[in-house]
Amino acid sequence: MAIVACTAEGVEACPRENGCKTLPMWRKFDKMVYDYFSRITLKDLVDGTGV
Repeated sequence: MAIVACTAEGVEACPRENGCKTLPMWRKFDKMVYDYFSRITLKDLVDGTGV
């Protein structure tokens, strides 16, 4: 899952990547979302503790 297409895994690099002012923000946000969801287990969801 990627918040914006340019941060998705396996996509071609954006030609504006070097000058993009928002890309660092999107990458950090992507990492925050990934880190949050990667810590939640199926057991957490069943027990109601994953949210």
